[in-house]
Amino acid sequence: MDDQPHAAEDGQEDPIFSSILAECPELWEVVEQFAETLPHHVSEMQSAYEEGAYDRLQSLAVKLKTAGIGHGYADVSERADAIEKAAHDHLVDDIEQRLSELGQLADQIQAGLKTEEDI
Repeated sequence: MDDQPHAAEDGQEDPIFSSILAECPELWEVVEQFAETLPHHVSEMQSAYEEGAYDRLQSLAVKLKTAGIGHGYADVSERADAIEKAAHDHLVDDIEQRLSELGQLADQIQAGLKTEEDI
């Protein structure tokens, strides 16, 4: 997977789609719920980082890493894995960058669901 979100020609980020929905469309509601709660998870991780609670940040990242894979979003899992490792080593710049990327992914995932819903 790429390290950076892709920008569409109109300047908007390309939507990201769940890899499991093509094979299991009956999981729509489960994937949709994950996508809707993703900004909350990012916010929780941001709060843990701002509080210097690196152990909690690592724990949240591990949970999100597993959930990302389980819901068909490898990019989320990759960012969460990078956050987990950066939190372990207290790499502030890496944490900030990955949290920002994760926030962008959350937006792209929600855009992907809206696109899929319209199809």
